[in-house]
Amino acid sequence: MIIKMPTQQDIPQMKLLWQQTFGDPMQSIEGFFATGYRQDHCRILWDEKVLGAVYWFDLSWQGSRYGLIYALAVEEAQRGKGLGSYLVEQVCCQLQNQGYAGAVLAPAGEHLHIFYSRLGFAPFGGADTFLAEASGQPVHLEQVDVQTYLQDRSGFGWDDAFAAFVENQCLLYRAGDMRLIRYKDAADIQEYMGPMEKLPGILAGLGIKQARVRMQGAKQPAGMCKRFNPDGDIPGYLGPIMD
Repeated sequence: MIIKMPTQQDIPQMKLLWQQTFGDPMQSIEGFFATGYRQDHCRILWDEKVLGAVYWFDLSWQGSRYGLIYALAVEEAQRGKGLGSYLVEQVCCQLQNQGYAGAVLAPAGEHLHIFYSRLGFAPFGGADTFLAEASGQPVHLEQVDVQTYLQDRSGFGWDDAFAAFVENQCLLYRAGDMRLIRYKDAADIQEYMGPMEKLPGILAGLGIKQARVRMQGAKQPAGMCKRFNPDGDIPGYLGPIMD
């Protein structure tokens, strides 16, 4: 059993493992592999077939690079053997050796908070998630491309792969300092940056009656970080969580 960089021949097994692990539709998985996947930003656990895989993007902050661990998948029959932990630890060692300042991620559930805390990750970057309803005078945002969306945006910078993946999966809007990201096939808002009092009008302008909204806040830690340099600083907000 080895950890290696995947080859083109491994990708069909990797897609199947992703679907079995996360239950995502194949169209969404194909979208990731078409826009966000990079061979050198993935490691697989191999023993005559793909048993596990971990994928990451690059983020930047004040001249430092952080690895955004986006997905970790382990074959169901192999779970409970420490293989997922081993994959993450090996990737973190590689990132550290390559000069990254740390690794960040957004765990989907309390059990994963516990899992990653055992690997040295600590909570950071608060977020509020709530239901919002449209009301009042519509406020219209302009649909923009990802580069326009990111201009003067605070927080982590995105690498080209993450930017392309977000743009493939989502619709992006902007008006002045207000920004909003939502999935193309759902009303949920993955990121809203702007005044709370404007949100009901923005939903009205988008034709959305009700949506689950995620924005920077203090109610819950949205991200976790493992710093390779304990003195390094990170933003107070991870960014959109592509879950």
